[in-house]
Amino acid sequence: MKQLHQTSESLKVLAHPLRLLIIQALRGHRQLSVAQLAGLCEASQPLVSGHLRLLKDRGLLRKQRQGRRVFYRVSETALSRIVSCFGSAGD
Repeated sequence: MKQLHQTSESLKVLAHPLRLLIIQALRGHRQLSVAQLAGLCEASQPLVSGHLRLLKDRGLLRKQRQGRRVFYRVSETALSRIVSCFGSAGD
């Protein structure tokens, strides 16, 4: 039940078009900076940064600092946990 609750909370965070676009963009690349994501998503850097923070806090993203720039990538483990909940519910 605990895993289902965590998955539910993750899905709530994902339930926003810009956040889904961010995940989609990151899945297509190894990692991207905030500026790169803002360009791909056609959104301001502060707006994208706020959404990245929510996704990271939920464990859906990982970040790596390189000098002054921060790069984000998808946590495949977190996404796998979400998908596995759907498979185990109907088995």
